[in-house]
Amino acid sequence: MKRIILAIAFSLIAVFLGIFELVYIESTADELIKNIDEMNDCTENKKQEKAVEILDDSIDKWKCSTIEIDIFLHHDNIEEIAENFQEMKILINSEEKDDFYALAAKTKRQLLCIKEKELPFIENIL
Repeated sequence: MKRIILAIAFSLIAVFLGIFELVYIESTADELIKNIDEMNDCTENKKQEKAVEILDDSIDKWKCSTIEIDIFLHHDNIEEIAENFQEMKILINSEEKDDFYALAAKTKRQLLCIKEKELPFIENIL
């Protein structure tokens, strides 16, 4: 009887951790994607200071969440996203914004990819 209760307890813990991981990664990715969209809008409307502030917040959020995300994920995109944010910080102050927009779109795609790969679908499980 003790083994059954122990097995049920471990199963519940595993399910809880899986749900927590899914929600955490999804919320982090959604927030960063929203920030990237806001940065693009600010740079288009010539609000550079606000865009830089949003970018700094995004970098801080990514650095803080990377600690937890590294526990759950084994993706090479995690390091590349951090590098993209640092490169965006350099490009946001340049006169030519096309490179900034391209890098922002690439980072957004990578965040969406991480989010989609964590959803419990058959193709992600197998």
